[in-house]
Amino acid sequence: MESSKPVIFNPSTQHYVSLPKPRRRHCKYLGIFLGFDPIDNRFKVLWIRMTGKSTYKILTLGTGEMRWRNIQSPLNHEAYKPSICINGVLYYLALALSSSDSSHAPVLVCFDVRSEKLKFIDAEFFAYFRTKFINYKGRFRVSQWKNDVDGNIAELRVWVLQDIEKQKWSKNVYTLPAISELVGVAGATSTGDIVLSMGYRTSKPFYVSYFNLERNTLQSVEIQGFGECSDEDRYSVSVFVDYVEDLNLNDAKYFN
Repeated sequence: MESSKPVIFNPSTQHYVSLPKPRRRHCKYLGIFLGFDPIDNRFKVLWIRMTGKSTYKILTLGTGEMRWRNIQSPLNHEAYKPSICINGVLYYLALALSSSDSSHAPVLVCFDVRSEKLKFIDAEFFAYFRTKFINYKGRFRVSQWKNDVDGNIAELRVWVLQDIEKQKWSKNVYTLPAISELVGVAGATSTGDIVLSMGYRTSKPFYVSYFNLERNTLQSVEIQGFGECSDEDRYSVSVFVDYVEDLNLNDAKYFN
């Protein structure tokens, strides 16, 4: 059986490229992230693997040479999602690994794509909630969605990272009427609407909702075209924000 390979796919040009695997055995794969440097106009792939100590590798796309380079991290960590790249900084969640004991502290990793340097911010206060990273008008934000136990109201928390160096945050809390089967935040539009989505397609209509933080307005839209669905059927649905073009991928074998 052929081992799986990571693939970078451009839905606008319909082009994709398979990435080489780093030559390292007996490693546990932890995470692979795509970042963009707007100054040098370069995409870079960050690959993190775990042995006894994590290893961190970088591959720069568009240079004509598909070669991994080792980089150093000041903090040994295990990476996991969510992740997002905004203005040349790649953000992702991770667990900081202590060399002295088995404790794992949640951190927000800020990876500067151009300089290839990593900074770490305490994430204890939001890491254990239903969390989504969003690009809100060019600024990094952390959003959390929570329904109350009675299902009557929902709470949207939005954290704004004001200063990376000082690890300064601000928080806004919005109370909304609960919408049946909404499970969380899908992202944010360029006009400043937070997109809330259902997680599954059932016999009920499928909706996405748009909440505008500035106007405090909520609008729900039914998404049609899923076809027939019985009461017993339940399909997972992923929602992508600000993209409407059909991928039309001809060679899907790399995604199996």
